[in-house]
Amino acid sequence: MRNSSSSGSPGKHSGGVSSAERSTTWITIPNAICVGRAVCSPLMLVLAWNGRLTGTLVLFLVLTFSDFVDGKLARWLNQRSAIGPKLDSFADAVMYGCLALALIFLRGDLLGQEVLWIAFAIVSYIAAGMFALAKFGQLPSYHTRSAKVAWLMVAIAAVTLLSGGPAWPLRLAMATVVIANLESSCITYLLRQPLTDLPSVFRLHGNASSLDASREDENVRGGDRKPFTTPD
Repeated sequence: MRNSSSSGSPGKHSGGVSSAERSTTWITIPNAICVGRAVCSPLMLVLAWNGRLTGTLVLFLVLTFSDFVDGKLARWLNQRSAIGPKLDSFADAVMYGCLALALIFLRGDLLGQEVLWIAFAIVSYIAAGMFALAKFGQLPSYHTRSAKVAWLMVAIAAVTLLSGGPAWPLRLAMATVVIANLESSCITYLLRQPLTDLPSVFRLHGNASSLDASREDENVRGGDRKPFTTPD
């Protein structure tokens, strides 16, 4: 996503958006959708526990649609808040975590045969999150294209499994998740401060000045500080 920030901002250089470029308000329509997705996701567990395969599938599709529209509404309504990307990532984690447990209840026999693929995806997700947490003190919210493709593949795999289909879409989805998490780790390594809404690591690699964007931003903000001087 592009933004119209000044040339000294991180967003201009890398296509990402810093927290300073977002609204500080919490109460927005997109944020409400994210909260609703997080709150409603555990209902998939209730439905799956009771063997309601169709109900679980319908609820997952509704939640997935909410994930599709919240970011677009944030841009269309000009309600891009600082907490929004983090809230969206949290809601997604809750939704897919509940989906995984629901699938275990409903298709546990098949998932048991694909445990290696699932384990690789989970480990890569945890590693990417821990890397960003160690460096920036927060989980990544880059929303790269590869991440969007990965979650789309996961959604397709989930629909296939909930419809009684084969396991190969799950394997493909887990592979794309690993690739997306590897890109997330690369972005974390290259950045000097956390940004959100980065389309790709190649946007950073293709513009060397983007790697110094956060340092420039810190220098600009630090320009108002009074230098330390010793008394005569």
